[in-house]
Amino acid sequence: MGEPFIFRAPGDAKYQVDGPGGAREVRGRATLVVDGLWDAGLHTLTRLPARAGEREEPLCEFAVSFCDPALSDLRELRGGTRPAKSALANVSAESTWIDAALLLASLACLCLDWTLQDRARRRMALAI
Repeated sequence: MGEPFIFRAPGDAKYQVDGPGGAREVRGRATLVVDGLWDAGLHTLTRLPARAGEREEPLCEFAVSFCDPALSDLRELRGGTRPAKSALANVSAESTWIDAALLLASLACLCLDWTLQDRARRRMALAI
């Protein structure tokens, strides 16, 4: 937000920038520079017709974000701990022998299925 939008324009033409704050016309030559983008959101750049009978040509869409680069600078922050607000946050996950047995049975079923599919595939290859 507040940064210029730069677009390499093919020659001298008029363009329109549509955004959340409305539409405005800008003129560009080899490089189009659009300043003053203070409305966050999706903007559309359209080339306006130079002569009668031509149509507007949408060129691109670009987004303007309201994030400040200083918000992403974590170099001055320090690590630390803080207590949980909920009692459930301190519950540890445990597994029982039943969980391990079910996992082992699932793995055995997958291996058996893979083996049977492989045998069937080999029989089909020999039959052809």
